Amino acid sequence: MAYVSLDLLRAGHSLRYYSTLAGGLVLIALIYWRLRKKEMAARAKTDDEAQFGPYPQDMGKK
Repeated sequence: MAYVSLDLLRAGHSLRYYSTLAGGLVLIALIYWRLRKKEMAARAKTDDEAQFGPYPQDMGKK
């Protein structure tokens, strides 16, 4: 993304270039933290099932 927008920087639109870069990095960080939280919740459920067995509401599901 930085390479594609390099024309903006060369044209003198440095604020737009750096704000686009910062926005992309913020989005990447937010997606990373969201997926990490989701994965940790799934892992906790799996760990609980391994220790205590399946949850009663999951008994009918395969």
